[in-house]
Amino acid sequence: AWVVYSDAEESYLVTSYAVVEAATRKPSPTVTLRKGEEEIEAQIWNSNPGRDLALLVIPRGGLPVLPLAPATTKIGDRTFAVAGIGGLGASVTEGLVADVSADGLQHTAPLSDLYRGSPLIDEEGRVVGVGSRSYSPLNFLVDDVWFAPGPSNMCESTLNCGDSGPAPGSAG
Repeated sequence: AWVVYSDAEESYLVTSYAVVEAATRKPSPTVTLRKGEEEIEAQIWNSNPGRDLALLVIPRGGLPVLPLAPATTKIGDRTFAVAGIGGLGASVTEGLVADVSADGLQHTAPLSDLYRGSPLIDEEGRVVGVGSRSYSPLNFLVDDVWFAPGPSNMCESTLNCGDSGPAPGSAG
């Protein structure tokens, strides 16, 4: 998950619905975010299972936000999947954008389960999609090419996006 909006009191994070799906059922486990030894409980604020998107809220404000990329991503652009794991606290895989459509984008950045819900970023550090191993708008999985819901998918279903940038969508 990564921070998409933060004010003085709380922060909202986007992730893959598949990562938090178990917490949408009763009884459900708690969604816990970890950074090093620190743990913080999160609530699912909004979700769209069909697009493999979830918006979480945590009671901590003032966190740095990753900006969403404008709708200028094109075939051949480099993309990077970033996960909060690894010996130095993070790891990165690189790929290329294979296709762009209203359903999101296809990319070749390798995605193990550890990259689910991670941001896919462009060379300028802007989010172009969500790391997903289950999003399949064509209703079939393709080896070595992954589909990712993009910023427009997030804004249509999970966030409110206006001229001032993304903000939390309604609780669902």
